[in-house]
Amino acid sequence: MESRASSTSSEIYSGMLGEVRSLVDQFRGIALDHVKLATLEAKQAGSSLATMVALGVIAAILLLSAWLGLMGAVVLFVVERNLLTGSTALGLAAGGNLIIALILLFLIYRQLGHLKFAATARSLKTLLADPKDPEDY
Repeated sequence: MESRASSTSSEIYSGMLGEVRSLVDQFRGIALDHVKLATLEAKQAGSSLATMVALGVIAAILLLSAWLGLMGAVVLFVVERNLLTGSTALGLAAGGNLIIALILLFLIYRQLGHLKFAATARSLKTLLADPKDPEDY
């Protein structure tokens, strides 16, 4: 009788050990998938950030060179025709510069959505959600 009880106990123990190993393997696989997803999203976020910086630098260079030439010409045109004083014309030119800068900042702000790791967050929410019905799996 004792050997039968100990063999049954041994079978239960080895069965439980197999279940635990299987659970650990599944957890390791899920964790690896999430690390891969986070890595991909980090690359996407880095690319978006690099794009934002490059666009900002290019816009600043173009804005500076073109704007200075254009505003200089407009200010000279207005002052030569005695429509405005020099200081008023320069003030209007600076106001236009601010408007264009705000438009560029808005475009940079729109890129921020790519830095939020949305797919990783959705995946983790799904993983951590309570299962509604065990038969769904």
